[in-house]
Amino acid sequence: TFDDNGQIRDDASAELFDARAELRAEQARLQRRLVAAIRAADKDNLLQDTYYTLRNERYVLPVKAEHRGALPGIVHDASQTGQTVFIEPQGIVGLGNKLKLAQSLEEEEVRRILAELSARIGERAPAILAGMEALATVDAGPITLHPASSRILIRFKAVTCSSSTTRIDRPFSKSPVWFRPVS
Repeated sequence: TFDDNGQIRDDASAELFDARAELRAEQARLQRRLVAAIRAADKDNLLQDTYYTLRNERYVLPVKAEHRGALPGIVHDASQTGQTVFIEPQGIVGLGNKLKLAQSLEEEEVRRILAELSARIGERAPAILAGMEALATVDAGPITLHPASSRILIRFKAVTCSSSTTRIDRPFSKSPVWFRPVS
């Protein structure tokens, strides 16, 4: 369900897969229209700079303040100097709305998946808590190992000890992570 970065994978559900595909498609459509809007506004020398950015979670263009009336759209912000206003061009407002809807659907599906996973974990809460208590009990004192276990730990560099060591004091251990790796 989760990728290596802790994010929910697209294939966690068919609905999430579809929602993310739609989200990517809406983002691509909006970005193409933004690039076209930048080209058109730049021809008329309306822009402070030739990029688009986000203001209030909406895509906007940095328009020179003296030309704010020349580009129809919604003003979302202004620079501290007042020389730039950030306008969402009228021609992309509808695409911005579609993108927001696609984002909402994706977020809703992610919440549903997380709620389902939480419920499944909750069903197993007694066993999880019992396991944690068992680990805490083991973690409270020294651990006695079979000599073969000591050799395996040495082989994988889990602890520094000789093969005759059968007892390991773990004063450094504060959690179920029992063995300090050898550097």
